[in-house]
Amino acid sequence: MRKIVKKLGIMVCFGLIFTGCQSNSMEEQAKEIVEVFSNGNTTEISKKIGLIDETSTIDDSFLDDVFERTEVELDSIDNESVTYIVESPDMSDFFVNNMDRLYEMNELEMEQFLQEYILSAETKEHTVTLKYTIENDSLMVDYTSTEFINAITGGLLEAYSQLYEQMILDYEEYLSEEE
Repeated sequence: MRKIVKKLGIMVCFGLIFTGCQSNSMEEQAKEIVEVFSNGNTTEISKKIGLIDETSTIDDSFLDDVFERTEVELDSIDNESVTYIVESPDMSDFFVNNMDRLYEMNELEMEQFLQEYILSAETKEHTVTLKYTIENDSLMVDYTSTEFINAITGGLLEAYSQLYEQMILDYEEYLSEEE
């Protein structure tokens, strides 16, 4: 459980500090994003969208399983934004439906359960529009935005945020009962 939470936390942190890719044209960049997702390589996806730098690698079966089932299509490009249609395994209820079970599992059981869950989850479609700017003759798109990360992870980022908020509320309630 901690491993999943840690990975999501890392994704959020990178999302807050790094902004997008650089290419010659928005259409070229958009096609590169679609292509990297079609290959399903977690490390290459993470590099392209700015989650890790060019020298890093990711060895993560959890993200591999999610990205293998994630499809990204270019929908449209206008003068200020690019729109993608993202289809990914629906992970939005993962924590709500499985918290009790997850606490009882060891790490190996959890990884196996998560893999089975991802592979059997229905897919959900997200439409994501990202603004782009031109800075120093380079296109800048924030592929680490909450909306895009949430879409490519099947809603897992939002589910984790809700879980975290609920944990804080529960803890605050516990503290007020102790007084």
